[in-house]
Amino acid sequence: MKKLMIVIALLAIGTMAFALGARESMTEDEALAALELKIVELGLTDEEAVAVREAFYALEEGGFQARQALRLAEDCLEEGLRTQEMLQLAEQVRLRTKAGDSLEKLEEMVRERIRTATRAGGNGNGQVPGGAEGAGAGTGSGTGSGIKP
Repeated sequence: MKKLMIVIALLAIGTMAFALGARESMTEDEALAALELKIVELGLTDEEAVAVREAFYALEEGGFQARQALRLAEDCLEEGLRTQEMLQLAEQVRLRTKAGDSLEKLEEMVRERIRTATRAGGNGNGQVPGGAEGAGAGTGSGTGSGIKP
């Protein structure tokens, strides 16, 4: 009986420890520490580090929880966004927040910037090859074979 009680107590302790480790919320300090690790891991310059922190703060100001802001900032870094793109992202988030955009719209805007950088070859220039203006502005008429030359 004593062994059974010990097993139950250990299971309860393990369950509580797991639940605390898997909690959804994260403090700003924890998120910033994780962001610093990512900055070091990627070997970012001081200028790039300042820009990614600025984007993180803008996302938080926009209403994202620390964990969500961290995830978005890390995703941007992993896809090649750097100094100028991160600063532009922070500015755009702040402007859209003032305009009343929802978190869903803000996240979609960030994801679109990531997709744009990825389509540009992952170099983080934030531009679609051929320029963003007029890209893909065709009428769709014609008889193509669907085979690329």
